[in-house]
Amino acid sequence: MKKHNIDVWDMGRMLKFIEQESEQKAHEILVKANEEYAIRIAELAVQSTKKISQQKVEEMNKIRSECIIAEGKLRSNALLTLAAAREKVINRIMEEACRAVSEEPLSEEVAKNTIERFRSILPNEEMFVHVLEKDKAVVEKLLRNAKYTYAKMDSSLLGGIVIHNALRTVLVNNSYIERVRKTETKIMPAIRKALFK
Repeated sequence: MKKHNIDVWDMGRMLKFIEQESEQKAHEILVKANEEYAIRIAELAVQSTKKISQQKVEEMNKIRSECIIAEGKLRSNALLTLAAAREKVINRIMEEACRAVSEEPLSEEVAKNTIERFRSILPNEEMFVHVLEKDKAVVEKLLRNAKYTYAKMDSSLLGGIVIHNALRTVLVNNSYIERVRKTETKIMPAIRKALFK
């Protein structure tokens, strides 16, 4: 059997080669680890940036929504306040109109037209006539020879004349409050337009 003779010099070269190989391998592993570390850090940075960007977008959308809601509430409140102020003006106009007509006495012409309207519907029936106490003389003069019953008008009707039959199936309402309401319906759109547009 033959023994291998390895001289010391070959052994030193071999150890030197192994040492170089191991250093090179360690260097490659270190470079690769550094590259992987850099890639992982870059990925984490991108993910963090995306997450932060998404959070900012969500926060901006939330702020935008809150601003829109707040603006809507302010606009709504402003419109309600404006509508209430307009209504107050209209109510003042109507109150002034009611006050003015309540001071007017019943004219013979209005009473006569109302009586004729009732008689055109029920010519032979007894009339129940409602007027304010201060206007009673006008009715008495026009209905001197007619069959009627006088009744004191409620002051909330402001004056004028209301006639109905005994069964209250026919009513001719020419009270001032009724006339104001009809006038309000006709002229209020024009008043609103003149005041608020």
